[in-house]
Amino acid sequence: MARLESAVEQVAPSGQDRMKQRYEQFGWNLISVQDVVNNYESRSGDTIYQNKERWVKLMFQRDKDMPNYERVRALEKEWLDLGGISGPAAPVAPAPPKMRGRKKFVILSLPFTIIAIALAVASGGDATILVGAAIFLIPALIFWLLFFTKSKPYKKDNEARAEAYKAKLNLYRLNGEQLQQNLRRHKQIVEEAQRLI
Repeated sequence: MARLESAVEQVAPSGQDRMKQRYEQFGWNLISVQDVVNNYESRSGDTIYQNKERWVKLMFQRDKDMPNYERVRALEKEWLDLGGISGPAAPVAPAPPKMRGRKKFVILSLPFTIIAIALAVASGGDATILVGAAIFLIPALIFWLLFFTKSKPYKKDNEARAEAYKAKLNLYRLNGEQLQQNLRRHKQIVEEAQRLI
């Protein structure tokens, strides 16, 4: 009587073929496929939603008395220990932080600046009008001064985000090289397992 081992996997219907291939490359046989549907309700406020989850239950068996069983099993374990063969997600460049009140600074200082320039141009050297222009220019200068002093922390934050992004990008490149090595080893393992089966 053959000694058998079993394994059961539940996957999305779209992952059925990939899972079947993954097991078959190490001597497993698909013996059962079962569609599973789970109907349930969820509530959001006064609204009730009818939901449906669908997945496929796959059952595999492998003969423990097959030739080279121990080596195939060791190769399968090594293949699994290498982890997934999908690469790490590429890091996304950071968006600059938003500075609150930027528009307010520009909107508030713009009229003062325009009036001060217009008065200075129209003064023709008249001291009274130049004093008026200076009076209008002072609030504009205060607004611009506040704007630039408030933007310094944002600049530092941006620099910190850029450094973090560079570090993630370097790690991504290293992980990409490791991924390529893992992919080559995955392929070698599967080829060896196929020769042994």
